[in-house]
Amino acid sequence: MDIYLTVGQVMQTEGFRDCKLLAGSSGLGRQVTKITVAELPDTLSWMQGGELVCSTACYLKDNPEAQEEWIIGMAERNVAALAIKTQRFLGRVPDKMIYLAEKHEFPLIELPYTMTWPVVIGGMMSVMLDIQTQRITQSIKIHEKLTELVLTSQGLNVIIQSIADLVANPVMLTDHALNLLAKADSAGLNRSSFLDVDFVERLIAVLKNRQYILNHKPNVEKSIFSETIDTHLGPLDLLILPVSAGDAFFGWLTTILVNQTEETLGRITMEYGSTILALELLKEKASLEALARAKTDFLRGLLEDDSLSGYDIQRRAGILGINLALPTIVMIVHLTSELTRRSHFAVEQLVKSKDSSSAVISGTQDIIVFFHPKSPAPQDMKDAAQVASAISAMLEKEGTKGIIGIGRCYQGIREVKKSYAEAKRSVLMAVKYNRSILSFVELGFERILSAVSDRSELTHFCQDVLGKLLTNDSKQKSALFETLKCYLKTGCNQTESARILHLHINSMAYRIKQIEEILAVDLSDPDTRLTLYLAIKIIEESGKSNNSIFYS
Repeated sequence: MDIYLTVGQVMQTEGFRDCKLLAGSSGLGRQVTKITVAELPDTLSWMQGGELVCSTACYLKDNPEAQEEWIIGMAERNVAALAIKTQRFLGRVPDKMIYLAEKHEFPLIELPYTMTWPVVIGGMMSVMLDIQTQRITQSIKIHEKLTELVLTSQGLNVIIQSIADLVANPVMLTDHALNLLAKADSAGLNRSSFLDVDFVERLIAVLKNRQYILNHKPNVEKSIFSETIDTHLGPLDLLILPVSAGDAFFGWLTTILVNQTEETLGRITMEYGSTILALELLKEKASLEALARAKTDFLRGLLEDDSLSGYDIQRRAGILGINLALPTIVMIVHLTSELTRRSHFAVEQLVKSKDSSSAVISGTQDIIVFFHPKSPAPQDMKDAAQVASAISAMLEKEGTKGIIGIGRCYQGIREVKKSYAEAKRSVLMAVKYNRSILSFVELGFERILSAVSDRSELTHFCQDVLGKLLTNDSKQKSALFETLKCYLKTGCNQTESARILHLHINSMAYRIKQIEEILAVDLSDPDTRLTLYLAIKIIEESGKSNNSIFYS
């Protein structure tokens, strides 16, 4: 931390007792960071700025060019002031030096002949050490106060309020995208105009265009950015500091300098405050991640584990803040690529904006959404469909393709599983029919199939109804199964079927006769047609070849 005095403050120390300011009174606010004695010709070459230069001016005696060079050169190099024992060599300071010092607002001080350098230097260093000790003490208190807030889990709002009190200025915390997280002003001050919604929105809009914010890299050394912006309240100075911990970047801490407080302590407070805020946000992040994992494990157990008792489910749901009594629709978002944290977070944020009590969990490629519609009527899926459409559009905008299956609405702990199973079935059918979104209520015949728990019974049914025809196709290398399927799908229109299969109408009629003989059925009978078509659909929905369904 830089320790400095102004030239005016230095002139109040013991070493400058009985001194006389010859010129440069308007420069008394210059900062003095070090004190040095200079007598050599090359003095200017090693000046860095902030020095209070003490000299007997032996080199300047009878050397007008050097006198001018010293005054102009020191002023240009931001030297704080020049203090000369004039009676030692010069006798009196030349008018030209006084003129140039006044012109450049450079303090030129005359020291009494009896004053020694140890007294001059010691007096100033003593004051600077006092200031440094005071600042260190204050910085320790600031650090202890802010650290205690984290250790006692006071939360972001209390930490921000404490920072505002310490810097005596309005303060706001924004996330990495400059969304407002918290704001506060120093307690007891009525300056609401600096933190009202309109002002904060205008301020954030300005900051969003700043390059140091647009190009910020979280793993670089933290720097405080300062700037002045024009507002409807007049020009305002800002101090802006990134809030980060290692590679984790959380956002920005901004102080609005309504009061021009002691700058060094203000910066120390912001630096400590930034670190403390990063710790608090890390703690919140870890807590939220742990809660998310617990919710994920619980909801997966609810969907997949039948051994959980109703009491255990209700107890764990209550602890995790999950309301299973609400009408619930399960949606599955199946991604064609591997799931990323960004996709999960984006979907979760979108769903939460529509239903704050919703829950979202993830697998390798799936996001499972537990959504509570405004309208619980089973036949009204409008709310869920709108959310699914919004998710699909958002994923597409980010370059990710998602297929969404929507189950029906159920109420009760055990019933949610049904919605989950329906959503899974809907995803499979959406893939088959090349749909991006498919609700279970939109399924026709497939809904009946999904209700059959014993899949082997479907295989036996198909074998009883179509087994002879498929066996004949296999032995004779014929295509009667495909002929029957086309015939039934065209509404038993022989002419249309013949056109599709590229057959003569007589050949089509012959094939129909063959099918009736092999299966011993009458294709003019509606019940027979329904039975045959049902068996064909089961084979199609199995995703297997015509024969393999019987040997799986």
